[in-house]
Amino acid sequence: MIDSGKKISSFILGVIILALGLIPILEGFGVIGFKLPMAGLFMALKVASAIFAVGGVFILVDAHLEDHTLKVPSTIIGIILMGLGVFGLLSAFGVIPFGIPFMSAMVVNSLYTIEGLFLVIAAFAV
Repeated sequence: MIDSGKKISSFILGVIILALGLIPILEGFGVIGFKLPMAGLFMALKVASAIFAVGGVFILVDAHLEDHTLKVPSTIIGIILMGLGVFGLLSAFGVIPFGIPFMSAMVVNSLYTIEGLFLVIAAFAV
């Protein structure tokens, strides 16, 4: 169960990121009739990239503490999401001259959902 500070922080961050991804997806498919009031803010490249990077670091730390089957998938997902976050931040601040061409709203929301799920699972599995 959730009993340490690391697990609680992973769980809370996971639920927030999961909501950021799942609510716009469900609203887009017409399953729910409301949307997040600040959804456009979280789609901004700098904010989305920062969330990916922070969530990726949390997933990597949780993967390092795991002793079972989720260690390898969590490590891979954490590296990918952290890489997307860092790459997006470097692009947004002009450090590198090119961006990520496939980052549409559906891709970002799907990545938020995956990241949130892995953080919530890690909170119970670590």
